[in-house]
Amino acid sequence: MTVLPAFLAMLLLAFPAFAGEITGPARVIDGDTIEVAGERICLQGIDTPAWRSVP
Repeated sequence: MTVLPAFLAMLLLAFPAFAGEITGPARVIDGDTIEVAGERICLQGIDTPAWRSVP
């Protein structure tokens, strides 16, 4: 019964290891979205209004 929680903990801790590095030209798409080398990235924890919803 203690093997399952240990396995799940190791599995969850391994996910940051899969993150890769993206390099290249960057541009701002929206208040919380950028595009780097053609790949859109949504920034978590940033709460801004959408570009088209601002009067």
